Amino acid sequence: MFFALENLNITINLYPNPTDGDFTIEFSELIIGKIEITNNIGQIVQKVKITDKKMSFNLSKQQSRGIYFVKIYSDKNELLKIEKILFQ
Repeated sequence: MFFALENLNITINLYPNPTDGDFTIEFSELIIGKIEITNNIGQIVQKVKITDKKMSFNLSKQQSRGIYFVKIYSDKNELLKIEKILFQ
């Protein structure tokens, strides 16, 4: 699934979606910020600093199947984008 950070003119590719637990987020350009992954009741299950244009994640080791939200924040803690991912 592709979506754009309109203010920064950056494209993001989040795949595969749905996922078996492993998924990747690719940025068209490296941004300074962080990624939070939350479950469907808002609990943060992963929180990482953006360190590369391509980052891999794994939900299967500690999380149950369901809907998760990938939240991308700027270095000023501004929420830039929320994307839903299905772990099945």
